[in-house]
Amino acid sequence: MKKILLVTWYENNNYGTALQAYALKSIIEKPMITGLDLNVAIQECICDILPHKPGKQTKKKNRFSKLFSLHSYLLKLQQIQDKKIYKKKKIFFDLREKAFDEFLRNNFNFATDHYVQDVVELQQLGENYNVVVSGSDQIWNPEALDSTYLLEWVKAGKKISYGSSLSAKSIPTEYEKLFSTALKDFKAISIRDRMCRDQLARIVGKPVSTVVDPVVLLGRDGLLSNVTKAALSPYMFCYFLGNNKKHRQMAILKSNEMKLPIHAVINAGSDYRADKALEKCADWDVDPWKFVSYINEASIVVTDSFHATVISILCHTDFIVLEKDSSRPEQNNRILEFLDAVGLRERWGDVPQKIEISEKQWSHADRIIETLRQESLDFLLEALK
Repeated sequence: MKKILLVTWYENNNYGTALQAYALKSIIEKPMITGLDLNVAIQECICDILPHKPGKQTKKKNRFSKLFSLHSYLLKLQQIQDKKIYKKKKIFFDLREKAFDEFLRNNFNFATDHYVQDVVELQQLGENYNVVVSGSDQIWNPEALDSTYLLEWVKAGKKISYGSSLSAKSIPTEYEKLFSTALKDFKAISIRDRMCRDQLARIVGKPVSTVVDPVVLLGRDGLLSNVTKAALSPYMFCYFLGNNKKHRQMAILKSNEMKLPIHAVINAGSDYRADKALEKCADWDVDPWKFVSYINEASIVVTDSFHATVISILCHTDFIVLEKDSSRPEQNNRILEFLDAVGLRERWGDVPQKIEISEKQWSHADRIIETLRQESLDFLLEALK
């Protein structure tokens, strides 16, 4: 049996993060769950998750300038606000924490019983595995890069990436050398981002493929096989990651117009204030499977989340997707790329004139997705050989 180590994000009580890790781990172990053709000979695999606490790679700064930097001050202020909010709403945050803890415990096997942070320990651990997989999610994003996810601690020839997203239109010049050095001995490289694929291939000097997010690769049937139906009356589902209060107000106005009650999963940090209008509609005891169920059974989803959008499309749930953060347009790239690919760009940025997506549009999206899924599975299985 081939032993695989998956190095990815999986924590932070983020639904997309948890689901993408589950999807990739499950497909590596049982690719037949995708329902796609297995065009590449497969070998039985077991996949463990690396328990690692990500940390941002920081540049050396003058201590004086760092002490008085506006960014540091605002970050500290946000942390103080988060602690106050957490203390005030602790009973609710504990419910969500428990739901995620149970999901991780029931669905993942970890390589060790503690976080592995030290390079020497990482190297020793890597020796126990035939292949180490980096991906998916935004683990290569230059804005929040932990070099552990670049796998320099893994021996050449036994490392691949699947959908390791940079979430950027282009790679900053100061990161080119880092990526060039770290990725030159990967057996196979794939990312989610079409915009910077050619640039990364030039930097690394080898082919770089684009693949779909693991949640898309798992597909509708794979997702729903884990879901228990909530059997609720018709409703609108709201889930926002950004802090735009107008988006919540728009959702409430639309729900009143459509005569639909709202079920919502709301933020658990300093952005909680933006979600205050949805507090009375919020459910806190929500694990990733209940999150999928909410989307699958909703009459319409209003969101700014990539994974909520993807799951809506897989489940044929009408949706509206709004801009998460206008000050960081790169955060919207992956949503726009996917909407363009499946022909549903009209659902972006505002309330469409026609709420219901037609069967013809869903059929077109399904055909595109199936092609992308098959290409992505072929890449993954070939890379794992």
